[in-house]
Amino acid sequence: MSLIKKLFNKEIISYGIWGVLTTIWNIGIFQFFFFIGIDYRAANAIALITTKIIAYIVNKLFVFKSHCKTKRELWAEIFRFIVTRGITMVIDFFGLILLNYIIDPKFGKILTTIVVVTINYIFGKHHVYKVGKEPEGVK
Repeated sequence: MSLIKKLFNKEIISYGIWGVLTTIWNIGIFQFFFFIGIDYRAANAIALITTKIIAYIVNKLFVFKSHCKTKRELWAEIFRFIVTRGITMVIDFFGLILLNYIIDPKFGKILTTIVVVTINYIFGKHHVYKVGKEPEGVK
């Protein structure tokens, strides 16, 4: 399979579209709360939490098309999502604080978002949504 086909398959294009929409939400919510005078850290926390909820839903339904057969599978998937997104949320949150000392928070937010979206796809594809994969040891 050529590199172009790997980079532009239906799943990645869907992730890109939904990623752009959730990123716009994330940045928009951050900018709104920052604009009305809320501290950039609190604005970022609000933006991150609401974005993570939306991201789980759209990734499950429209990107990875995950179908859990049992409640246990669903809760395991949600747990994996929370853990992996928790990791990237920490990167996003503290990355913005660090970048605030180097560049303007508005531009720092955009930069951290690009990094986090990329990591989130990798985690979602390989760790969260186990679509069509047999459990370990099952043949």
